[in-house]
Amino acid sequence: MSKPFLEKFRRITSSGFYLPQVDGLRFVAIFMVVCIAHIPNFINQKIFSGNFVTGYWWQFSLDGVFGVQFFFIISGFVLGHHFAKKYIHNNEKADLKNYYLRRLTRMEPPYLLALIIFFIALVFIIKKYEFAELLPHFIASFFYVHNEIFHQNSYVMPVAWTLEIEIQFYLLAPLLGLLYHLKKRELRWGIFLILIIASSCYWFNVWSGVHVFKFLHYFLCGMLMADLYVEKIKFPGPSWVGLMIGIASVILIPFIIGLYSTNGYILKNLLMVLLFYTVLTNKWLIKIFSFAPLAIIGGMCYSIYLIHEQVISATGRLLKFIEIKSPAISFILSYLLILLSVLIVSTMYYKFIEQPCMKRNWWRNLVLRK
Repeated sequence: MSKPFLEKFRRITSSGFYLPQVDGLRFVAIFMVVCIAHIPNFINQKIFSGNFVTGYWWQFSLDGVFGVQFFFIISGFVLGHHFAKKYIHNNEKADLKNYYLRRLTRMEPPYLLALIIFFIALVFIIKKYEFAELLPHFIASFFYVHNEIFHQNSYVMPVAWTLEIEIQFYLLAPLLGLLYHLKKRELRWGIFLILIIASSCYWFNVWSGVHVFKFLHYFLCGMLMADLYVEKIKFPGPSWVGLMIGIASVILIPFIIGLYSTNGYILKNLLMVLLFYTVLTNKWLIKIFSFAPLAIIGGMCYSIYLIHEQVISATGRLLKFIEIKSPAISFILSYLLILLSVLIVSTMYYKFIEQPCMKRNWWRNLVLRK
């Protein structure tokens, strides 16, 4: 594919602040969620009744959900940078009205449309639920309160539990962003570190409840790195050291089991932070993670995340008609067909639904046309 063609799919930023390597990091996060966790687990459970992927590789697959935590770090950095660049050196006043309006017009339409489509499909097409049965879950998901009301994933869009946490962070971010007003940077960094350590230690063994505070240390890690980035603090040592650490981190992260091991959990989180900051500051890693296909797919991660589970499920229904005697070949073929379906459908959703919403004031232009 030519670069001019790929550029048509590039993320649109109204502020003009665009780091392609961050979209490369988004690719890592969505790869972990979709390619390591959800597709293999779906095939294993629905086609092989849980008997094909077992032992270490089953844990390896489950650990792909750490891609969600990586997304939280990215969100912390992106929103943190919004406030850090205003407060640290320029001492500007944050425009909270436009901040919230941008979140509303950028994120809501793709989410709400997907929610409506899935509700219609579940009730009227595949008839999995009755209208009256699913409606309360739809309304709770619509207002991002399904976690709090039902204490479980949304029936309409299971992945929406993370979006509810993101919304809570959007509301909390302006308050946390006030830390950037502190003039002594070492004091800011110390406070961030104390909050990160305290939050992670307190919530580590608390499994009840799904809310922003349970994952706050990930967002705070991103905000701390936004501070370091604005202050132009590069990873210490020669460039080749940062390169080696970044490459080692991206290779090791998927293979370290963090869900069932305290040491693995700590190491996995540490590697995610090291990967993130070396990619932000190392000239070689910036080039690698800015590679157009990676950055483009990473830039589409929101669309992919919103609809991938439903595409996996729909494609899986069609795979039932394919009979292959070899379990290995059946697994590989099923995996590739599902992945291709996810990429095609997500790209279309991104191009026609999400990308237009990235343009500043797109909704005003729509009203004027009418």
